[in-house]
Amino acid sequence: MSIKQKIMKAVLFSGLIASSISMANARTWSVEIEDDLFSETGKKAMLVSPGNFRPLIFTCDSSGIEFALLEKSQKTKDESSSISAPVILVLKVDDEAPIRFSANLRRRNEHYYHASVLGKDYPEETVTALKQIQAAKSKILIGIMLGNDNNYSEAIGVSGSTATTTAFMKACGIKQ
Repeated sequence: MSIKQKIMKAVLFSGLIASSISMANARTWSVEIEDDLFSETGKKAMLVSPGNFRPLIFTCDSSGIEFALLEKSQKTKDESSSISAPVILVLKVDDEAPIRFSANLRRRNEHYYHASVLGKDYPEETVTALKQIQAAKSKILIGIMLGNDNNYSEAIGVSGSTATTTAFMKACGIKQ
């Protein structure tokens, strides 16, 4: 993808990102689906977990699926705009085995960092993660491994995860 395409993608999704922050403040999973001329399904979508400071966000558009764990920043953009670090993102749903993804932690905007994963790098694991979230009954754990001593995890509620994940997967053309 060219620099111009990346910039355009960022601009097109900026509205969705702004709405995702307000969606993430809800106590249930939420989904936003819009028409899209360029995707195979004719739709682009965003699935957002509940959470004020660390929402999990899945997006799909004509370039594929991406998901990220957002982290509210305590610093200004100027203080930490160049921070970038490799991390391991770990997702565990109910009694399923944890799923690990290599990700990169970097600044998303002036208020958030994100550890993002491209679905094309982990096609089977991404679909497995979505199906597990869709079937979640009691708990979803998400964590970031930053190194030996800098790991954290937290629970994400499951309320609304089945219906919203089903709608997201349908909009993105993911077989259920």
